[in-house]
Amino acid sequence: MLLIKGLLIRLVCFLAITALPGRGTTCLQAQSQKINPSEYATDWLIDGSSYIAEAVEDPGKSRIEIRNGLISRTFTTSPNAATIGFDNLITSETVLRGIKPEAKVAINGQSYEVGGLKGQPNYAFFKHEWLEVMKANPSALQFVGYELSKPIVPFAWKMVRHHAGGSWPPKGVHLKMDYTTPSTDSVAFAVSVHYELYDGLPVMSKWITVVNKNTEPIRLDSFTSEILAAVEYGSAVESREYQVNRPNIHVETDYAFASFNVDDANHHVVKWLPDPDYHTQVNYQKLTPCLLMVGPEVGPGVLIEPGETFQSFRTFVMLHDSYDRERNGLALRRMYRTLAP
Repeated sequence: MLLIKGLLIRLVCFLAITALPGRGTTCLQAQSQKINPSEYATDWLIDGSSYIAEAVEDPGKSRIEIRNGLISRTFTTSPNAATIGFDNLITSETVLRGIKPEAKVAINGQSYEVGGLKGQPNYAFFKHEWLEVMKANPSALQFVGYELSKPIVPFAWKMVRHHAGGSWPPKGVHLKMDYTTPSTDSVAFAVSVHYELYDGLPVMSKWITVVNKNTEPIRLDSFTSEILAAVEYGSAVESREYQVNRPNIHVETDYAFASFNVDDANHHVVKWLPDPDYHTQVNYQKLTPCLLMVGPEVGPGVLIEPGETFQSFRTFVMLHDSYDRERNGLALRRMYRTLAP
């Protein structure tokens, strides 16, 4: 009976296909095929020329967004500046799970948050309507303005040897957001957070600069240049010897050394940690690795003289659009050819 039923199903599929030529190849394909809008767009790995980085300003809503058709990062500038959106436009995925400071610095033994907002009711997800009740941290560095420009050359290069071609620096957009200490603070300094988004790449780089506005030297004890509360890869009730995978995001810095493996070479600066604000996670010990923290384990412990500027290393964040190893490897190769040709 089952054999006869199976033959009848195949016969019906055959008749349907022959009656409607061009509509499919097999019955199984016709049943399982789903329309994917991304199939009708140009694959950036084949031709990324149409994905141009730009900044979109909306002063009426205190918003600024940098995007290139592949990824986007959105900021609010009031009551303090903070990232309120980080999206993978290829997969329509939201990366951001919650609002955190844009950076942290420790000056003369005192820790300071740079930007950010307080009062998010639940760190499992973020709703934009919560911004109406969220407040600025009065002890954090306060946003004072921003500047848009083309990407900044990270180092001088004459381009006289063999290389992969392309522009130097890579084409894109550079956003500098400036913060300063509260007027009541005894130490006067400013922090600028820099973001660069490039044409044709789902990659964003970020770094900070610290300017001493005092009449005396200040010591930069430590810093964290990227803090990202990301949507977790998965949820595990327990954490024993098997760890939950990290979000599908590639992170590395130009402060990497001692290994040809990206994770090993950056293990001293790139950390995926549990989020202490995420109280509703499935893991009952709250150990899900979903908080990206980028900063040196030790130091730098440098003195910044009056009027001088300290510049951190750069962090590069790539949002993958697939879990396929070969495609993700091709994406990394494209990133390296563009940023280090």
